[in-house]
Amino acid sequence: MSESGQLKESHNEKDKELLSLRDIHETHQRESSTQLRDLEAQLKSSEQRVSDLNEIESSKLKQQLTDKEAEL
Repeated sequence: MSESGQLKESHNEKDKELLSLRDIHETHQRESSTQLRDLEAQLKSSEQRVSDLNEIESSKLKQQLTDKEAEL
């Protein structure tokens, strides 16, 4: 095989490798974006749950205070 042929073959192999690595990178980016969105949704849900629990606890404490005041 001539030097020119070898260079073309090497170039083609490097091109295939580049395309493969680019595909892997793009797949990783998509997966990372999906994971990030899922984590953000979980965080938002957790924050809402904490807020709800705080409201429930606050209401209970207010009711207890009202009950104690009524006893006096």
